[in-house]
Amino acid sequence: MRSRRLLPRQSSLILPEIVNPFVHRLNLSLWQIIKIAIMSVTVAPIRLLLIFILAVISVPIAYIATFGRTESDDKTPITGWRRSFRWPLIIMGRLVFWLAGFHYVKIIGRPALCRDAAILVCAPHTGYIDLILGFVIDLPSGVSRWENKNISLFGNLIKYTQPIFVKRGDPNSRQKTIEEITRRAKSRNWPPLVIFPEGTTTNGQALITFKIGAFAAGEPVQPVCIRFPNLVDTTTWTWDGPNAYKLLWITLCQFHNYCEIEFLPVYNPSKEEKADTRLFANNVRCQMSQCLTVPATDHTLEDCHLMMYAHQLHLPMASGIVEFRKLNKKTRGEF
Repeated sequence: MRSRRLLPRQSSLILPEIVNPFVHRLNLSLWQIIKIAIMSVTVAPIRLLLIFILAVISVPIAYIATFGRTESDDKTPITGWRRSFRWPLIIMGRLVFWLAGFHYVKIIGRPALCRDAAILVCAPHTGYIDLILGFVIDLPSGVSRWENKNISLFGNLIKYTQPIFVKRGDPNSRQKTIEEITRRAKSRNWPPLVIFPEGTTTNGQALITFKIGAFAAGEPVQPVCIRFPNLVDTTTWTWDGPNAYKLLWITLCQFHNYCEIEFLPVYNPSKEEKADTRLFANNVRCQMSQCLTVPATDHTLEDCHLMMYAHQLHLPMASGIVEFRKLNKKTRGEF
């Protein structure tokens, strides 16, 4: 009888079975439940109140720092007196995370200078707590939805970091975003640009397909790996799991939350990688998956959309997981 040969998982649609990166479950022990109950009526409310006060204080500071700036002004980095507001905002941001239980962030390696790598490629993207990275490397720029400019209270704070705003409804938005990333990466005059190339949040148990925007410029990038090695995972906010408010409250109910940020050496693309953006992205992802000791899969944001569609049809959400990019390659070729 002929033995069954297992193909490498990137070459097979079925074998081997892999983890679903879009599901998260809280498995609380009896001790954790008791601790949350006690902290909910003692420490957590005080923490939340102090965080709210700091957030309210930051609002007028960000308003003053961005007052009078037009869309044309956003084409250049913030300088002069406006830049002096940077450190008060950084200090308050660090205090917010300290109050949330992140009393110490373990840093491995060092952030590169902008002249060496203007783009920081960060993964895995597990939730809003990843914002802690911004206060570790002094308020870098990022990529944000256009609608976030008008968020009550915090819109000016977002605008102060000068992110690249993406209009989801604009069919040309993707190309415009890539062009702006390329312009900033080549200028070297901007703050570091932090990009989470997975394009959505996962449970961190695998690195899904990287979008190519961060690599389209063909410029050096610095990979950054983020870990939250906690006994209870309260930082993962993904498609199938607890909501953000529940996770925030349980996070506040922990005595201490651990976070590790590892800055890998700057990745300088080869001639072949500059010519093939997808190759560049995959090779960087491979290096990061080895550092994180998690697999690299062909899941994409489209898998999440299929999960939601399956849910609407009253099917298990996991039935929508097909590793969309691998399926696409096998049926139609590359994107």
